[in-house]
Amino acid sequence: MTPPRALALLVGVALAGSACATAGGSSADVVGANPNPVDGEIASDPQKVYDRGVAELKDGNYLEAQRFLEHVTNKFPFSQYAVLAELALADNDFDHEKFAEAADSYAKFAKLHPTHAKADYAAYRAALCHYRQMPADIVIFPPAYEKDQAQARAALVALDGFIAEFPSSSYAKDAHDKAQDVRTRLAHHEDYVGNFYFKRGQCRASLGRYEGLLRDYAGLGFDEDALFRVGTCAAQLGDKERARTALQQLEKLFPATHHKAEADALLSGALKS
Repeated sequence: MTPPRALALLVGVALAGSACATAGGSSADVVGANPNPVDGEIASDPQKVYDRGVAELKDGNYLEAQRFLEHVTNKFPFSQYAVLAELALADNDFDHEKFAEAADSYAKFAKLHPTHAKADYAAYRAALCHYRQMPADIVIFPPAYEKDQAQARAALVALDGFIAEFPSSSYAKDAHDKAQDVRTRLAHHEDYVGNFYFKRGQCRASLGRYEGLLRDYAGLGFDEDALFRVGTCAAQLGDKERARTALQQLEKLFPATHHKAEADALLSGALKS
């Protein structure tokens, strides 16, 4: 049974909450609903409300900016400022590192307004949201290339898509640089996984990784080792032609390779025609 003193305390809290809700509005106000809708003379002018929202955004007032900008999109959906407010709300999310929400908003904007002057900006920022969510190197944690690369792959698709659609955009060079960075990261991940299997003698699994590395990420600094390991794995699996082709390409592209002695031994021994 509840002690009388505890029961009295619970009743007091409930009554106090009821009083607060009555004095300040509905109970929703008590739990954090926005009690300050946009009103007054400014509320009927979409440009003024939008400008106020942008000003709040620049000042770092996230909730205030959202309040004004959402008023524009809700009350004036066909206004030119509603379109700009959509983009500003996406910027608001981006600035507060709500990248998943921002990516959706930017992508939606670019799709719905493909001829808008800011369409390239929205498409670029959508890709940038994925880029910002890629795994990072943190001292006490495993390196980024060992972690899940889903966001890196999404970033590469978005960046390549942006470059193809907006090749003359002022953001194209930065997008190209970031795409190259993502490719290098993904190549490092493929090399890491391939090496993981290779060191454990799982040649079939590592062979697929190395060939994928050569196919998708050639020229990023991993080709020499990948070619040697494709040759080695294929030889161990009994695929002599595949092994010979890889090792011959290795010696052609990298005549001074540090794998030369081993490659020569395989080519003149087990793989000799």
